[in-house]
Amino acid sequence: NEALFLFFQYICILFLIGGCTDGGGSSSAPNYESTISRMTTYIQNHMAQNQVTGLSIALVDGQKVVWARGFGYADKEAGVLAGADTIYEIGSLSKTFAAMAVMRLVDEGLIDLDQPLTAYLPSFYINQRFPESGPITIRSMLTHHSGIPGDLFNGAQTEGGPFDYDTWLLEYLRNEVTSAPVGAVLAYSNSAMALLGPVMENVAPGGFKAYANDLFNRMGMANTSYELDERIPLERLSKAYSWGVLLPLLYDNLSTAGSIRSSVMDMARYIKTIHAGGVSQGGQVISQASLEEMFTRQNGDVPLDFDLPMGLIWPLTAPDYYGGLRVEHEGATAWFHAMIRILYDHQLGVIVLS
Repeated sequence: NEALFLFFQYICILFLIGGCTDGGGSSSAPNYESTISRMTTYIQNHMAQNQVTGLSIALVDGQKVVWARGFGYADKEAGVLAGADTIYEIGSLSKTFAAMAVMRLVDEGLIDLDQPLTAYLPSFYINQRFPESGPITIRSMLTHHSGIPGDLFNGAQTEGGPFDYDTWLLEYLRNEVTSAPVGAVLAYSNSAMALLGPVMENVAPGGFKAYANDLFNRMGMANTSYELDERIPLERLSKAYSWGVLLPLLYDNLSTAGSIRSSVMDMARYIKTIHAGGVSQGGQVISQASLEEMFTRQNGDVPLDFDLPMGLIWPLTAPDYYGGLRVEHEGATAWFHAMIRILYDHQLGVIVLS
């Protein structure tokens, strides 16, 4: 829904501007009362206009959550209000966690970003239409420059139970061809990102699920998971709505490309880890160097990308942006929308889930 994404964009922009200005330019801590008051009115008005049933939001300044609350309902029929701990599908924000997990494996010497994908996933095969461009690497996947066709959604979301999307995707790609030379052009690829799940299953100690859960636990994200499992209390899981109409529960099978469920409070802990240079209360999550590599432009020498700076998964702002380095990502599943935006130089971040 384009209107809803513009709504999210505006929320994030006002929060980030407000966090930088509410303090009146003094060196004291900003006073967020004006921002919170204005945004409360804005959110309530635009939720009504767009018939958004439930939304939660959190604003993080450094290591402090300065505002976190829900609007509307997590379960309208049962009268359950949305709150800061309501759990939503976060869609493609899941990709940012996959990138963090990969960079942690880089820190541990278990992955080299510039090695071919087949070094870690020998069962992968695709007909390479541009062999002169070189092999598909982990880095090219994390920058959306792999040439792997991007939107192969057969079985990506299902009713009644999960679907083995990884097996289906690997089999399908054996009869597919690459869509562009490796490194030639930014082309968003859910398919490439989904393949990082089986990569980590082969490489990560304990397999992908255990490794991902350990990553979440280190950041204090106890109710965040790639799967609908014991980490996700069903009584806190938001129901899905479209224009106020209740929709069925779907199983998201895209794994590293988009299947995480989380709350704004857990996501605020994620933002705080980023603010702290990869360190959380649970210790070092990834190294400062790996975090900064994620936020460093990877496609500066790709003419066809023009003014679209890309880090490792994270879209970046141009160097002359007045707020310094801004990293962000949007996400959507069939029924849910999400956005995260961080002013890295100012240690100010916002997360919106609906």
